[in-house]
Amino acid sequence: MSIFWLDANVFIQAMHGPFGFDSVPQFWTFLAKHINDGNIKSPKMVCDEILKQKDDLARWVKPRRELSITANPQVHANFRQIASHVHTKYKPQKAAKFLSDGDPWVIAHAMEDNGITVTHETPKGDEWKIKIPVICKVFDVRCINTWEMNKELKFKIRE
Repeated sequence: MSIFWLDANVFIQAMHGPFGFDSVPQFWTFLAKHINDGNIKSPKMVCDEILKQKDDLARWVKPRRELSITANPQVHANFRQIASHVHTKYKPQKAAKFLSDGDPWVIAHAMEDNGITVTHETPKGDEWKIKIPVICKVFDVRCINTWEMNKELKFKIRE
């Protein structure tokens, strides 16, 4: 099974949207199981972004150390490839913003283990931002959203 590499917005939008901790606790149990099984991971930088908020989501992520993955040398090499591409194709401010957060690390980790990126970003809209799906396409990395991940991992809400 491929590893699903989650962007911060997957967690944030789930918490503030359809899968709130109180409304659908099964979703968080489902995520925790797949994190424990090694099927779902996030780069350390993504987890660090979440932990800075000191909210319910940060309290949920903090004890799940197996979620937060530190980059190995191959992931760093992948990041350098992504950075080179972004610096070539985009204006400096846009490139700097993209490379300063967790987004390129999600892609770099997925490149390393033939994993799947999971994000709510879409390739269109928000022209001010470099999008994960756009960069995934360049590097032939599969990119899906939470709904597709849930389907592939067979998430079901049960009473």
